[in-house]
Amino acid sequence: MAEMREAKIPGELFCLATMFPRDDSDRTSTSNNPLVAYKASSHPDTMYKQEAMKEPDNVEFKTAMHKEYNTHIKAGNFVIVRRDQVPKGKTTLPLVWQMERKRNIITRKIKKYKARLNIDGSRMKRGQHYDQTYAPVASWTWVPLLLTLAAVHKWHMTQIDNMLAYPQAPVEREIYMELPKGPDYNEGVNQKIHVLKLV
Repeated sequence: MAEMREAKIPGELFCLATMFPRDDSDRTSTSNNPLVAYKASSHPDTMYKQEAMKEPDNVEFKTAMHKEYNTHIKAGNFVIVRRDQVPKGKTTLPLVWQMERKRNIITRKIKKYKARLNIDGSRMKRGQHYDQTYAPVASWTWVPLLLTLAAVHKWHMTQIDNMLAYPQAPVEREIYMELPKGPDYNEGVNQKIHVLKLV
């Protein structure tokens, strides 16, 4: 138990009372109280734009931002429209950049810089911007079972990485977003005059 109190478990929140339940009548004392929560901390290689711009390798993040924005434009995920063309009553949602250093699992050397362009979902309103929220992804409890079945039955398995996975489906609502800060735009495109319409 003493070892657990000293252990650092990054990125997770653990409760000793849950992991090691005890029947103590006196839970008011801090010395006897097993309800000790570890601080949840974010991964040092995952950050927001303002944090990434303070890093010594910020040029790599800027390059990743340009790539992300241009890939979305080429894929037709959003189009640039004039701000005065946004219908009255429509909210122009802010954007959030999420940056990440991708590392080699064994050597821990940085192999890629990733910038993800996200809508600030905290500003979205049910019925106006969306109707349902769900993510059709596999539950992690099923992954080991599937891998075990594949090994036992000698099934062929393939791993794929779908680039820009989330914006592959057409949106059902008319959604407008601010132009992201960071990338250089084509001549005539200005953050004060233009916004993005999600396709």
